[in-house]
Amino acid sequence: LVKESRIKVNKYRELDEKRNALTRPPDVQDTIRELNIAKREVYQKSEEMAECWVESGGEGMIDFVKKFMEIRLQYHTRAAKAERLGMTM
Repeated sequence: LVKESRIKVNKYRELDEKRNALTRPPDVQDTIRELNIAKREVYQKSEEMAECWVESGGEGMIDFVKKFMEIRLQYHTRAAKAERLGMTM
């Protein structure tokens, strides 16, 4: 019985450590770094989209503008979040 309870207590401690690791707030520097990476990826995607549109002769302007604006909105949102997090440090 004592051996069984020690095993369960050890298992509880192990699970509690995992829970603490999962519920800990993320590191601000890591979050800023990830936002900047995602921001660069979205920027590159928007530039490629614009380049393809120009090379295709500029057809379908309304659809292009809608898609381009969605992507650029993501870019600016991520940039603003990274900037605001940077100011908290």
